[in-house]
Amino acid sequence: MKKTISIIALSALLLAAVTVLVCTDVKFDNPLDKEGTNYLNGDTSDEKGKLFTRDDGVAALFYDTSKYKQCDGTVPVITLVGGKSVEINTQETAKFRKWMHLDNGPWDSLITWNTEAHKNVNAKQPRLTNAKDEDVPYNQNAVPDAGTYIIDYRIEKPECNGKVPGSNERRTLVVIKYEAPDTVTPTLILLGQGRVEVKEGDKYSDEGVTVMLGSQNITADAVDSVVLKRNTGARVDGWKKPVNFAQIAIPANTPASTGFTITYYASRNGRPTNPASVVRNVTVTENVVVGTKAVIVLNPYKHNIPGVSKTIEHPDTMMIYGGTYSEKGAAAYYEKDGAKVTITEPVTKPNPPNTSANSPAARSLAYTLAAGSGYSAADPVTRYVYLVDSYCSDKAAPKIALADSAKALSIPAGVEWNYGASWSVTNMDYDDGTLVGGQSAGRKYLIDFGGMDPKKPAKGTYTITYVGLGGCGSIAVKTRSVKVE
Repeated sequence: MKKTISIIALSALLLAAVTVLVCTDVKFDNPLDKEGTNYLNGDTSDEKGKLFTRDDGVAALFYDTSKYKQCDGTVPVITLVGGKSVEINTQETAKFRKWMHLDNGPWDSLITWNTEAHKNVNAKQPRLTNAKDEDVPYNQNAVPDAGTYIIDYRIEKPECNGKVPGSNERRTLVVIKYEAPDTVTPTLILLGQGRVEVKEGDKYSDEGVTVMLGSQNITADAVDSVVLKRNTGARVDGWKKPVNFAQIAIPANTPASTGFTITYYASRNGRPTNPASVVRNVTVTENVVVGTKAVIVLNPYKHNIPGVSKTIEHPDTMMIYGGTYSEKGAAAYYEKDGAKVTITEPVTKPNPPNTSANSPAARSLAYTLAAGSGYSAADPVTRYVYLVDSYCSDKAAPKIALADSAKALSIPAGVEWNYGASWSVTNMDYDDGTLVGGQSAGRKYLIDFGGMDPKKPAKGTYTITYVGLGGCGSIAVKTRSVKVE
């Protein structure tokens, strides 16, 4: 009995001792442990693991507050602005500095991050690496050599419990070698005419072009292609390098009045930086009857001359230096079976005249018309634009002199009259005592033939009105009677 009691007493003492050991050795200060035990809500799993922190620095659910501090637990998320892959050349230093944030520009032009975690976020200087994730040294004011690189962008929040919360994003940077542009443009020179006529049924033979680079003939390597189009712009045919000019042709049985353009394209030894081209115009025409020639008629200006009771129409005009020229244009016709046939093909107009001058001058404008269906090319016709100075101090009328003293003149019918030789004009305008332009500045401005055709004068008596023009814009008028018999 005593032995049994002793055993029971000893067991009780041992249990008490164990209890004291547990309560004494484990010392946690966990404000969530309201029961005074070592466990939270009865969870006893992985107690050791809960003493560590996550990547964002936040301590585990079960932790010692004497060792770990509170973290906000929000990890910033980075997003690229712009493409995941960008390309620059080896001379685009400004672009390189931008993508590497070397110019200290705004981060939101390169990356952004979630606003929830925006507070206390720090964007790090981007890192430049190669495909092996090795750092690539670079000069801040120079682009790396041609190749493919990786730019690493990283944002971080302040350190917490030994961890730095943050995230990364990568952008591929492709650097290509810079090649200076070809600053020399080849020159194409048409061989033969720029405007070619082919009669119906005849074969077109192309004469080709010469391509020059300065003084060097590079035709063999430079002609890249030739394209044949209708005047409407529709493509008909084309020939690629190497181009054989003998193979260039227009469609067989093309009807008259059909027009084509042949465009020759060339570049400097095949390099496309400065291509050049030249165009040849080809027109298919009818078999023209000999002597059927186009005639150009200049649309006239209307002149109200002081002292003349009617409006005179004449193709020439006058204007003050520096004024704006107004073009009247021209029409054309040819004769067929004794009747005039209007030509619808437009007359080629010259460029507007240069209206600047240092003294009175005359600008000549030549109008042309190529052969077409039923007619041959017209003789060029010239319009004169006389420039005058309106700021002269003494505007005196010029003097008109007739070639013969008789005021009445007789000329033969049907013979073209050389009216230009029938009169002369002397300028009398002065500026500060100086004859403006000299005596030669007097202009035979215009003539009103009173209904006569000077090319084929018909019998009758006509009143001719001569108008002379001075260098300062002054005008003189003289009339005479011309009898055609």
